[in-house]
Amino acid sequence: MAVLRLLLLAPLVLFACSPNEPTFRGTRAAPRPPEQVAPRGRLAPAEPVRAAEPSREGWNDAQIAWVSHEDALRRARSEGRPVLVVMHADWCSHCRNYAHVFEDARIVERARRILMVRLDVDAEPELAARYTADGTYVPRTYFLGADGQILDLDANRPRYRYFFDEHDPSSLLAGMDAALAR
Repeated sequence: MAVLRLLLLAPLVLFACSPNEPTFRGTRAAPRPPEQVAPRGRLAPAEPVRAAEPSREGWNDAQIAWVSHEDALRRARSEGRPVLVVMHADWCSHCRNYAHVFEDARIVERARRILMVRLDVDAEPELAARYTADGTYVPRTYFLGADGQILDLDANRPRYRYFFDEHDPSSLLAGMDAALAR
């Protein structure tokens, strides 16, 4: 019975988390392989340049300058820059996966030209209520123009329009490029 119930509920957690939908909690990232150390007195082989090492929490605070919602809107008007707003929740396994997309070097490069906002829907419910174009699921990512209005840029999905791929940065990169082109 429990297996049947799990199979029936599995499609609900494949795309996005919602406070009204069941989720699997406690998902952990796969362990990283041990680092290779060069023998004493020898130089280790040069490694290609990579994005920051994946962190346990994600979001890449070391390389992305996340700003408050209010600061982003103020600066967007004065600097003429687009804004990216990520709605997330600590309890959402999809949000934890999506947080690691921001460790991609291409995302980091584009984030330097976009004002980046991370909004916890549980910590700021009144502010989160402004961004419910197609529901309250998380993660949701909106692009705003310099005027603070939501741009018509989404993840090109029939359902959960603002749910960008949580494992592959390509869809978010396309959204960032489109926002920068406007």
